[in-house]
Amino acid sequence: MKISILLEAFEPEFWGGREARWSRLLPEITKNHEVTIFGDFTRTEPLTAFPNIECVFVNIGPLPDIYSAKGTRSLKHAFVYTWQSRKLLRYETDLILTDQAPLISIPILRAISFLLRSDFSVNWHEIWSLGTWNRYSKRTGFLGVILQTVALITSKNIIVPSELVFNDLQHKFFSKHATIIPNGIDISANTTAQDKEKINRNFIKLLYVGRLIKHKNTDFLLQIMSQSVNEARNWHLTIVGAGPMRSELVSSIKKLNLEEWVTIESNVSNINLKTHYRTSDVFVFPSEREGFGISVSEALSNNLPVIVYDVPENASISMISSDIFGCKISSLNPQSWVSAIIDILDRDSNKEAGPLVLGLPSWKSVSEQYRNYLEALQNNH
Repeated sequence: MKISILLEAFEPEFWGGREARWSRLLPEITKNHEVTIFGDFTRTEPLTAFPNIECVFVNIGPLPDIYSAKGTRSLKHAFVYTWQSRKLLRYETDLILTDQAPLISIPILRAISFLLRSDFSVNWHEIWSLGTWNRYSKRTGFLGVILQTVALITSKNIIVPSELVFNDLQHKFFSKHATIIPNGIDISANTTAQDKEKINRNFIKLLYVGRLIKHKNTDFLLQIMSQSVNEARNWHLTIVGAGPMRSELVSSIKKLNLEEWVTIESNVSNINLKTHYRTSDVFVFPSEREGFGISVSEALSNNLPVIVYDVPENASISMISSDIFGCKISSLNPQSWVSAIIDILDRDSNKEAGPLVLGLPSWKSVSEQYRNYLEALQNNH
């Protein structure tokens, strides 16, 4: 089967659920199908983003930045990205695969699939409520709901990563059918708690991995660090990620005199990212909205205890239970998070949280699910 895949973002420029998903699934997809990947490869070389896979790469860049200076999604990027998707018309294909973002691209891609007489499948990673849209942008929130609704109506063969997103589709938007194919975990990344004891250092290392955007609340992490410094605690925070809030975070770090205690890293390799997971003491994740929470699962699979923000739209809270090393906090209060970190550090560090405890499949298993799904589409099931 000939498959065209249109991607807005990929590793290592961005670390997130959809980027990790394509990075792990494409090696399996390209084994059995003729794949053409369309993306902006002006900043990241194709073989850097997708090493060791055989497919055709088509550059649709350069594109504007995904996020505006205010930290919201860039409409300019969305329009240019959608306009560049016309390049799919030059390639014969049986199936077009893409993600939900940007929303305005979905009806256009559905039209392109009709013109090419191909099938169409969309990965929806999260569904926003009206309240979420209004918090995101009070002036254009209602427009966002309209765009999301149109994108959902024109979507076909929907895939979602979690029950939270599945239920949102069932209960909020026309009972749209979807297939749950969760994100997986890298079993080879599993380690033991003793690995961290091999690192010769005299401080506590906190870690955050994810986009540097508003709803991730990365600025709140600096409040935690200010609190810890005031209490004379020898903690260091490493933030791994990219996004529009980076410059604001750098400025705040200087303003709060936290240069010695906070480090921001972007475009790290997979190897370096795994090293961060394995050598950290606590993973802090104050995001208020997640369709899955890939970095939480990666942290837990590396036996790294996790603290998450306990709100209904954060799907990652389902990974934290009494059986898994971590905790959930229902407020963004710096002292509460500092106390939770202290409590976790005092717990039994030998408790392990591997794939079987997490109840999540390996990426190999997820790849097999996705392969079976594609075969079903090919057979018109």
